[in-house]
Amino acid sequence: MVCSVDCNNCFDLLYMGYVMSDLQNKLDAMRVARIVVKRDLEERLGVYDGDDDSWKDAFDKIAELKFERHVRETLVPKIRDSHVFVSIVPTGKTDVKFAVELGLGIMYNKPIIGVVQTGAEIPEKLSRVVDRFVEMDLNGSNSDLSERLGNAITELMGNK
Repeated sequence: MVCSVDCNNCFDLLYMGYVMSDLQNKLDAMRVARIVVKRDLEERLGVYDGDDDSWKDAFDKIAELKFERHVRETLVPKIRDSHVFVSIVPTGKTDVKFAVELGLGIMYNKPIIGVVQTGAEIPEKLSRVVDRFVEMDLNGSNSDLSERLGNAITELMGNK
């Protein structure tokens, strides 16, 4: 039987699977596409019983593969080719994008500048990794923020 389902997510998955260099990712992409197509066909044929939640995992895998592709194609070259890593340090809820970017900055041995909200508590281990913190007042004037960032960058670049 040939599948005639027009499913953009499946096409995205298959495309990602074939452009990724990792064989496991290619296999995962094909497995996820198969699950999505199978569920869609079952639903169209009226035989889907609603008990199979594997399609939800399939969409989680789509998001995971898209994020991984974004990291490999966009973040890695930007951070690898930069002279210094500058990022706003999040407060509150864990920021996965920040964590990945910070990890890449560490892996590529970049000087790291963390922009923090004035008065924010900085985790002790983060303070060991970040070379300079620059405070930013979210409720006030930051007219000299560019100058302070520029000074921190110049200082760290002088150490290289």
